[in-house]
Amino acid sequence: MPEADSDLYFCAKGKAGLGNRMLAGITAWLYSQLSGRVFVPDWSDFTYSNDGTNVFHQLFECEGSVATLPDLAETSVAPPIWVGKLDMQASHMIDATDPRDHDSAAAWRKYSIDLGRLDYSERYVMFWSYTQHIKMLRKHFTGAWAEWARLSDEQVIARVLQRHILLSAAIRAKVDAFKAANLPGEIIGVHVRYMDRKTSIHDFLKHLDRLHAKRPDAVIFLATDNKDAEDLIRGRYPRVVTTPKWFPEGGISMHQNPECPDRTNNAVEALIDMYLLAECDYLIFPGSSTFSKIASLISKMPRAQMIDIERYNPRIRLKKLVKAILQ
Repeated sequence: MPEADSDLYFCAKGKAGLGNRMLAGITAWLYSQLSGRVFVPDWSDFTYSNDGTNVFHQLFECEGSVATLPDLAETSVAPPIWVGKLDMQASHMIDATDPRDHDSAAAWRKYSIDLGRLDYSERYVMFWSYTQHIKMLRKHFTGAWAEWARLSDEQVIARVLQRHILLSAAIRAKVDAFKAANLPGEIIGVHVRYMDRKTSIHDFLKHLDRLHAKRPDAVIFLATDNKDAEDLIRGRYPRVVTTPKWFPEGGISMHQNPECPDRTNNAVEALIDMYLLAECDYLIFPGSSTFSKIASLISKMPRAQMIDIERYNPRIRLKKLVKAILQ
């Protein structure tokens, strides 16, 4: 990999939820390495920051990355829409430019460089997205990067998270300690993303009933964003384990919630769940969730022991296809 030029920077602004920004961050790390730029992951937005400080390095370890751009008055910036606004969060930039862009799968292009180019002369290049764009980088997987060209997108994501963007040592220790104390023997991991109601709780229960009948002695590790879903599953199965976490009142969103007492700890709690799911022996999850998709990719369990409950859902598959085309 080329040495980073200490005077050239690639800044990736955080936006949306944890899984989305992790996928975007992987794309940004790859581009930084391919272009020889210093990687600046900026997660200072109030989704996971309590006070506007950049929390990325509280959550992850990434060698060679830095927390801030050295000169916020810099005018050598691509795309130029960021000149004079380098300290702005991506969401605030969109609010000021065109609020409709929040709902557009392709709007990120307006605020980000063309990932197909590595030859920008500007000192700073900027980026944000809701997902990964490895396909756009594949033309650069040559020479020292030729080995990466043989990997699928999913394998690229897994490699970056297993070797280059690592869970912080403090959070990793919490994951290991919780597993050792609470998850003996065989574990069925379940991610119930109940908040957006995109998938019926009965779809989760159907698959969990079948698997639990085959593995009745297994512990069920449940990661969910909804207290009602947790109560339902605890009442249905004998051995259900969850991590302690803050739940909002009334079943409203856990993230970007003004009532959240500690946004950074909210991210820590979510990462503990994500990496514990990856430690399970079986995994039941909705494939449209970037959160559980990442857990499945960093896991070493056989793919045959992963159950994507949305795999054959025509509505979900069509939505993914349309989104991929628009992006």
